[in-house]
Amino acid sequence: MSAPASALDVLIIGAGQAGMAAAHRLLHKGVTNIHVVEAHPHVGGRTRNVDLATGMYDQASDHAVELGGTWLSPNHAAFLGLCQELDIPIFRASRIDPAQAEQGKDKQSDGDDDWPWWYWGPEYTNEEMSEQQDILLFHETSKGANTTQKTRFRTHQQLLAALDKTTLEQLHQAGNMIWNVSLGQQVPDLSWEAHMPGSRWDELDGYTTAAKLMPQLSTTNARNILRQVIHNKNAQEPNQVGYLYNLLSFKGCNSDGPDNEYRVQGGTQAVPLAIAHMLGPDRLTLADPVQVIRGAASGRYQVISRSNKVYTANHLIVTGSPHAIMGLHFDNPPLPGEHAQLLQRMPMGTCRKVMAVYKRGPWWRDHGLTGDIIASHLPLELSVPVDSTHTEDRQPIFPQCYDTSPYSLQYGVITCFVEGRANLYYSSLPHEKQEQLFREFLKLSFAEYIPPGDDASGWDPDEILMHNWADDPFARGAYTGFFGPGVLSEPAYWSAYRQMEKLPNVWIAGADYHIGYGNGYIEGAVRSGQLAADQIHKRMQGKSLDE
Repeated sequence: MSAPASALDVLIIGAGQAGMAAAHRLLHKGVTNIHVVEAHPHVGGRTRNVDLATGMYDQASDHAVELGGTWLSPNHAAFLGLCQELDIPIFRASRIDPAQAEQGKDKQSDGDDDWPWWYWGPEYTNEEMSEQQDILLFHETSKGANTTQKTRFRTHQQLLAALDKTTLEQLHQAGNMIWNVSLGQQVPDLSWEAHMPGSRWDELDGYTTAAKLMPQLSTTNARNILRQVIHNKNAQEPNQVGYLYNLLSFKGCNSDGPDNEYRVQGGTQAVPLAIAHMLGPDRLTLADPVQVIRGAASGRYQVISRSNKVYTANHLIVTGSPHAIMGLHFDNPPLPGEHAQLLQRMPMGTCRKVMAVYKRGPWWRDHGLTGDIIASHLPLELSVPVDSTHTEDRQPIFPQCYDTSPYSLQYGVITCFVEGRANLYYSSLPHEKQEQLFREFLKLSFAEYIPPGDDASGWDPDEILMHNWADDPFARGAYTGFFGPGVLSEPAYWSAYRQMEKLPNVWIAGADYHIGYGNGYIEGAVRSGQLAADQIHKRMQGKSLDE
């Protein structure tokens, strides 16, 4: 074991978005005696790029696409602010220029922005939605009998017209239960700021989201749409996520604006890569997982890594997934019981990104398509098999896909999200079968739009990339931790959830722990890391954290 060096002011465990945002904030405040130690051989955490031109990972370039977090809402002020400070450009994910968007604004009339609460497709600004090309929708026909129909749409009116009346009525009833009954009466706007659980939270927290809402839904379209709404938030099935947690997530508004409005020109990993450059090699250690956090009589902490390197620090910021933090040994003092219990109750969702890469660019735009696809129903061979232990609904393997072509547009990329039960099934298949099913889905989506005389196999990608975050040993899932029933209504767990400083001068930060912003994602990670840095800076100045 290496001898302890002189004490650091701050040691940051984890070089994901939270850890790197904290490091940047501390440097900005003049705190330079810091170090970041990371388990992975790269920075970025659950954001990672691959450069399509070179095939290299962990690159910020105009050819980069993201294997993890990708989009930004206009209300993601902390991450957008970092991009501005680091001189990292952003761009509109829709690729519609402002002048064209203004034309769309002129075409709009009152009510044109009324996309339903359950819409699970790409969400750009209202003006861009008016001017974009067509999105593809796969759905069960009103005739039923497990028949799949494909519809093109670009307005919410066209989307509603494609679905059967019963589905729309039932989704409206479920929305009324969420927004008017549960949120309107029992979960007020400032719930995230409550010091104790609300007086009526127990009755909401006794249910899974499925137990509360699925009885309202009888059609396959409606039930699969609800599943996808919850997949979008938690990458998990609604029968595993607490109803209260999802209500608070709706109330927290993880974006409170178009979810897909912006992307980062060099990929979202560009931000931690830039901060890593600022830190330099002397203040950043990669590929050396921390194993032990040990308190000392001096009040300082000794942190021991897998390589037996010892860091001594006055303050610690610990980041990472709940799984990763539970893998650390807090020795003398241990992590308080209620905090350890809370982490045990924060499982991760399961999400795989499956990417079709075309070297000729986003060719679908020449055929009036955005490249975005959503599905509430797919043919049997492209659905999760039904068995006696699960629902009889036929769940699509590929319910949501986006055009994620890199900024250069020299490559066309369609990324599909395989989440929850679909990912568990998909992961059980041989890799060759996974690729076969994905190619069949792309052929079903696009083959008919290739004009006669063109290459009939034009839908077939040049390359398929996949990344399953559940396979990452230091993440074990995506997008963030979530809660099942009975957790957030427990005062001890709610108090632990709100408390960032878990031990004296030890903060936990990250997307999974940022309250008040719904599901944290990149923005929650950045805000959490910055808040931990701000509190440490106050502590170093002898100020109260409440000031």
